[in-house]
Amino acid sequence: MSNTSDLEKTETATPEEMTPAVGASQRSLFNGGVTEGFVTRARRLLAGDVRDADYLPVPDEVAVAVADEIQRVEQAEGFIVAPIGKQRLLNDWTLLHHHLRDVVLARITDRGVLVLAVGDDEIGLLHANRIEPTKFALISPMFD
Repeated sequence: MSNTSDLEKTETATPEEMTPAVGASQRSLFNGGVTEGFVTRARRLLAGDVRDADYLPVPDEVAVAVADEIQRVEQAEGFIVAPIGKQRLLNDWTLLHHHLRDVVLARITDRGVLVLAVGDDEIGLLHANRIEPTKFALISPMFD
C-alpha cells in the first residue's frame, strides 16, 4: 500500500492516469447526450438558485494539505493567515484537484467553488442555448 497522497499523485500523473474526483458521472450526464439536465442546472444556477450540493466537494486530502500549508507559512513567515486567505487557498486547491487540466466556467465564492461548465462541449452548449454565464469566469487548465 502506498503512502502517496492524491495531491502528490496529481502532481506526477500523466493526463491519462488522472481521474477527476467529481465529473466522471457528471461528464457522462452533460456530454453524453443528456443535455436537458445540464441546461436546466445552468439556468437554475444563473438565476441564483444555488444549493449546497452545487459546490465542488472539498476532498479530505485537500483540506489536510491546505491546513498543513497554512501552518507551514505561519511558522516560516511569522504571521497569521487571514480566514479569507485560507478560504481562497482551499477554493483554488479544490478546483485544481477536480479540474486540473480542464477549461471550466466557474465562480469562486466564500462558500466554495461553483462549476457551471467543463470543457468546450459544455461551454459551447451554453452558447448554443443562448445562456449568458454572467458572474462566472473562464478558467484555463494547468499544464506541466
